Amino acid sequence: MLSLGPLSVLPEYQRKGVGTVLIEETKKRAAALGYGALFLCGIQTIIRREDLQQRKWYGIRTADNMYAVALHACELYKGALEETPGRYYEDSVYEIDEIKAEQYDKKFPPKEKVSGTPTQQKFDRIVAMRRPPENG
Repeated sequence: MLSLGPLSVLPEYQRKGVGTVLIEETKKRAAALGYGALFLCGIQTIIRREDLQQRKWYGIRTADNMYAVALHACELYKGALEETPGRYYEDSVYEIDEIKAEQYDKKFPPKEKVSGTPTQQKFDRIVAMRRPPENG
């Protein structure tokens, strides 16, 4: 299984097929390398629903045993995920020391931090939709 994401497209290029092209190319390359499935973390606006489904449908949950709407799975060949219930663990690369990151950022010309954008708000709502499995 190959994990992709988060994926982002600049606003001026959104709704022009850029995200779809990136995902389709990744699927082709992953299949050519022998992967059976592609996992994507992100907001569903760039994800074709017939190709990527919520992980819940495959019995795959987050490390803390939750189904997450933001996690999607795509079989790269039929049946690749049929017998693969389990947990999705993010790599430690995503664990950021906020103090060190802030110190690093000070090495660059100051930029205004942006927060509360519509996309960030949408992602926050999606994260809040996490649910435990019905049967534990």
